[in-house]
Amino acid sequence: MLFEFYDRISGKMLMLEAAAIALMVVSLIVTAIFNSDSLAYRIADYLFWIFFGMDFALMISSILIKRVINEILIENY
Repeated sequence: MLFEFYDRISGKMLMLEAAAIALMVVSLIVTAIFNSDSLAYRIADYLFWIFFGMDFALMISSILIKRVINEILIENY
């Protein structure tokens, strides 16, 4: 049961991480195209850091969920 839960959660988290990385790349391309004084540059820069933070949070939470499930399995068996 825990393995099924972890498989479902980790698959969804991996998709979210991939989406965050793709959006980070898009925002980096936009910042490379536009001038640093333009509004598009500033918005893309803010979005890059938002997506970077989201990716980092997903990575940390994935590691924590895996550790918690491993601890539960070790205690129960």
